[in-house]
Amino acid sequence: MGESRIDGTIAPLTAPPGALPANLGLSTPGVQAAESALGASQDKLAAAKRSLLPQFFIDGGWNQNAIQGFHDPVHTWQLALGVKVNLWSGGAQISAIDAAQSATIVARQKLRSARLALGAAREAAIAQWRSEQQAYAAAQAGLDAALQSARIERGNFRAGLSSATDLLAAEAALAQSRAALTATLAGWWQADAALRYTYGEPPLAMTGTAPVQEPLSGAAKP
Repeated sequence: MGESRIDGTIAPLTAPPGALPANLGLSTPGVQAAESALGASQDKLAAAKRSLLPQFFIDGGWNQNAIQGFHDPVHTWQLALGVKVNLWSGGAQISAIDAAQSATIVARQKLRSARLALGAAREAAIAQWRSEQQAYAAAQAGLDAALQSARIERGNFRAGLSSATDLLAAEAALAQSRAALTATLAGWWQADAALRYTYGEPPLAMTGTAPVQEPLSGAAKP
């Protein structure tokens, strides 16, 4: 993901992730490695096939031989053309081609498997993200109900219409609802980070772009 370290300055999160992360078309390191392996195997296959083809070469040279006395030097020009053909190698070249083809098939299958695994991981991460979103909404609704119930019990207690036990029960339910909302908020952020990982992205908390606005429906209100 291009993140060499964590500087330890991640701010506490008080709001949900928000929108479902969009796929930016990035591949994970596993898929990139499989793509590189396939490219390397294809290059080896092409090189193995080229070894069966004739090889042509050309060579040339010029030489000047000095002669004693007052005679002009002798210039010698040379030009050579050649072709190299491997008529028989005991099956080594064919075996090399077969091995390269097999390696290419294996590399292509590994790439396909990596892409399928990535797709499955993304679908599972999206499903988990939506599940945590719904859990947070349910916990938030429960907190709103607990807040309203606690207000009613406080008023009834001041008016002498309810006992201290009823008030304490309402306050305990309110505390449990707040804890449940915090837990579901953490679960939602974990699902968001897991989903971004399948896109090859770091968590928002590491990039400094995570939302820090107040939660909705009085989730942080006493």
